[in-house]
Formats: sequence, structure tokens, C-alpha cells
Amino acid sequence: QDCSGPKCCAEPGMTCYEKDQYWAACLASCVRGVHPDDPPAYQTPWSCSVLTNECAEDLVESCLDTKCCKDPASTCYKK
Repeated sequence: QDCSGPKCCAEPGMTCYEKDQYWAACLASCVRGVHPDDPPAYQTPWSCSVLTNECAEDLVESCLDTKCCKDPASTCYKK
């Protein structure tokens, strides 16, 4: 699942790593370059830049746009 929009991962221990300007994924770790486990059509190099969620500094808890919670132990749900 692409995490380039929310820039965070719901699963503890995972980090949102950027592949390119179009894709990022939650991984336990990332090595720059081509990942052999990517589908053959998508075997292009990963930049492995860490994408972070800016919402932690917000004063109001809202996960509507970011899909992330200030408290990593919480989960974002749409009412």
C-alpha cells in the first residue's frame, strides 16, 4: 500500500520509505537500488528516503487527511 500521502505506517516498527515521486511503502528497512521482490514491471530503483508525518505537531487531533494519529498506539477511523 502506498504511504506517500499519509507519510506514516499503521504497523509498529514500519517506516514509510520513498521509492520515487510516485510510490512509497511501509517497510521494516530499505536498501537503495532495485528491490528484486518488486514485480518485474516495477523494478526501478528505490531512493529509500524516509517520509515522515507532519501531523504530530498539530494542536488538533484529526487524521482525516493524514490517516495518522499523534499517538502511534491509536488507529485512525472514519466515523
